[in-house]
Amino acid sequence: MAIPLPEPRLARPLPPCDPFRHRAAYIRMLSYLYHAEAAALAGFELLTDPRYVEKSDLFDKAAPRLVTDEAKHLEDVRWMLARLGADEIPPPTAAERELWEGWRRGDLFVLPYKPSIASLFCLFSEGFGYAFLHHLHAVTLDPPIKARLAANLADEQMHLRLSISVLQRALERDPDFIADFLVYFSGYTLLARQPLREIRAVLNELGLDFEVVVASSVRFVYELFEVALARAGQRGRVWGVADRLTRLIAEHPHAVRLIHASMYLPEPPLARRLVYGWGRRRQAARLNPEARA
Repeated sequence: MAIPLPEPRLARPLPPCDPFRHRAAYIRMLSYLYHAEAAALAGFELLTDPRYVEKSDLFDKAAPRLVTDEAKHLEDVRWMLARLGADEIPPPTAAERELWEGWRRGDLFVLPYKPSIASLFCLFSEGFGYAFLHHLHAVTLDPPIKARLAANLADEQMHLRLSISVLQRALERDPDFIADFLVYFSGYTLLARQPLREIRAVLNELGLDFEVVVASSVRFVYELFEVALARAGQRGRVWGVADRLTRLIAEHPHAVRLIHASMYLPEPPLARRLVYGWGRRRQAARLNPEARA
């Protein structure tokens, strides 16, 4: 039986969007989508590479299907860009490159990842990507582009179910997940600060409400995570706090202003070194359990 999925919900409706009327902004949004899909393709290819993810049977069957679908999605985005008259794909910004490559350089997060963290990142990236794609599809007026987006959404639903299943099994094998989650989530936000600021400008050009879209996406990703937690039998007090917080954000999108404002604050000193140091200590403990005891 297929895993039931939540659906991204909006606090208030978004206006329709004509890709040809908002051509430049829509092309820019599609380029974000293209580079995100390319990063996902690269990430899925590395799920079975022991230099990046610790050896695990969890990814042996999932990775090939994910790679195949992401390659098809790249072709679809290229088709949509061509329909809008874009002769070439706009290059990623420096902030995009930092987000899509920073996780695999090994200078912020210690490589190789634990399977639970690798599967968590899969669910994060697939969840946020799906929510944005869902809302873009809902407002798009051009039928051929809308049809391509719908086909991609159908594939992404399978990806979400696969990611939930893999994360569930990883959580069942990892009793120390909560602390790792908090640290790695903090590291992820360091990489996402500047791209989030850039996406706001593009959404505004498309006439879409940045706060509403982000609030919906945050809640949706938590709901996906909650499905995996429930299936793994790991619902607890910490996750109850996250549930209330993300529900508050979804119901009151103006709270996103605080999140957005925090993107402009200076990066906390030593933040990256602390994330890296945590990963190094946890890795050493896994390699030498007797020393931890």
